[in-house]
Amino acid sequence: MGFRDSLTPVDIATPVGLIGVEWTLQRFVIDGVEHLPGDYPNEVTLRFSRGGLLSGTDGCNWFSTSVAIDPDHVILDGLVSTRRGCRGEAEKFSAILRSLLFAHPTWSLDEGVLTVAMGTTAVIYEARTSIYPSDRPGRAAPLVLAQGQRGTGDYRLSYSVSEHGVHLSFESRDEPGLRWGCSSLTLEHDWAGPQPNGMACSTARVDGDLLVVGLVIDPAQRVVFRPVGRPEVDLDTYALPEAVRHTAYSGFVGQPERGSEVLVLDSSGTVLGPPLAPHWRIQGDPV
Repeated sequence: MGFRDSLTPVDIATPVGLIGVEWTLQRFVIDGVEHLPGDYPNEVTLRFSRGGLLSGTDGCNWFSTSVAIDPDHVILDGLVSTRRGCRGEAEKFSAILRSLLFAHPTWSLDEGVLTVAMGTTAVIYEARTSIYPSDRPGRAAPLVLAQGQRGTGDYRLSYSVSEHGVHLSFESRDEPGLRWGCSSLTLEHDWAGPQPNGMACSTARVDGDLLVVGLVIDPAQRVVFRPVGRPEVDLDTYALPEAVRHTAYSGFVGQPERGSEVLVLDSSGTVLGPPLAPHWRIQGDPV
């Protein structure tokens, strides 16, 4: 295997078990009264990793924590969470879920249904049909460019189009059960500046391997990665049927040294604009 591979479509099937499964809220019970989840800002999910981590969303914020699982109970140790403010039903459910999870609740599996309960409160989850956060039930299907696995990690590259411009989204995680990282960038429909546009290029790691993703606009035809001390290589490009002037690009680039560059060329091989040198985060850098 070389230092970069293409992003290629992959079918992923996850067996129904507690560890590594994407669980999504089906219903919940408060004082014996059953409720269905609302249209919260985030889908309510849970994931247990093999390394003893619990991650998920409470309908409003993402959270993660260390977790111990015995045959009957789930025991949490601290909590790291985003701080998005929500109101209404999402805020109420978030408080209910967090209180339940920190009460050392019981858990049980029955034909692919996970129940976490304590006293008269219970949350009932089912295995998601997709591992990807962008496949949220009731929402429009994402325009997927590529998805697959890298080592123990999973990733997806997708896009959407609005009146303002084209939006490229990237989802990734290092192993099943860990929290997903999600990032996005935008390139306007009428962009006329130099290429590549520094605001329309991003990097992310999947199981330790760095991925470069971005957007360019015509007359761009090729996107090239030029590493320090090694031959340059073409990154993968994707035509966007819903935005014919734009092209998305991506490629795994291993562990690039600082000074490595991304270049954009037209059909004649002429470099368009100055090279782009993203901030390559090197292993060992402070977070």
